[in-house]
Amino acid sequence: MEVALASDGILNPWQLMDGTCVRQSFYAQSEHLISISVFFTYAARSIRSCVYLRVLDGVTRSVVVEAVVGTDILEDSGWYVFPAQTVLVKGRRYEMMLHTLNCRAGKSPHVHWGEGT
Repeated sequence: MEVALASDGILNPWQLMDGTCVRQSFYAQSEHLISISVFFTYAARSIRSCVYLRVLDGVTRSVVVEAVVGTDILEDSGWYVFPAQTVLVKGRRYEMMLHTLNCRAGKSPHVHWGEGT
């Protein structure tokens, strides 16, 4: 299942279980992308998995950022900052994608978007 977020980014929360890919498009406001911050919750469940983040160029569809984080280091109800350190084309459309591996329903982190995130 793929979830495309609204242009205003409001979706709160979405469970990142296997088979779910959360996508968010954005337009580069500058030429440098330093990091991407994502707010996660998991309601104190024991989760052993990884969250995968990719940013694709909207024109070439090439991967410009790729990062992985183990769920064991995510803080419940906290922000995780994915390092990016890449050059973008100002004004170009990009797409961020998040998914997990080995996360069943009820045993997966939730990703939050909304005003201020």
